[in-house]
Amino acid sequence: MISRAWLGCLAAATVVSFSRPASCDTRFLGWWEYRQAAGTGFDAQGEKLELTCRGGIMRGLYHGLERAGEHGLFYTLVEMKDLTVTDSVLSFLVGERELFSERPRNLDDIGQKKVTWAGVTRDTLVMRGRLERGNLVVTCTSTAGLCPDKVMVFHKGSW
Repeated sequence: MISRAWLGCLAAATVVSFSRPASCDTRFLGWWEYRQAAGTGFDAQGEKLELTCRGGIMRGLYHGLERAGEHGLFYTLVEMKDLTVTDSVLSFLVGERELFSERPRNLDDIGQKKVTWAGVTRDTLVMRGRLERGNLVVTCTSTAGLCPDKVMVFHKGSW
């Protein structure tokens, strides 16, 4: 006979849900790049999104820049969290990020310590984007105000 306590645990466990991984919407797959406006032009380098599909599940890497005023420019590379595509809206989180003095090419560069560590930021960037005229228009929110811009227009491929 099953005890009431055990039934309560089972009932509580069924309430817990996990976000379903994003299926591979091919419109979003590939490399996307955003460059921040600088004077009459744009920065020489920018934030990049790398969206891939493995086993029918979309995965993403965020290649970021952290502009630290007089301290300089730092680079990040992290896996996107809670990546979903719902009703043609891409959403993901960019969590805690290690800062590097040079741009990591891939996660192996970080694991094998091929880039110089310069610090960490723990703020989470909340990203939501949709395709508009061939571009990925992403809004970013952050409690610490660390978004590169509130609205970022990513172009497919490199600039």
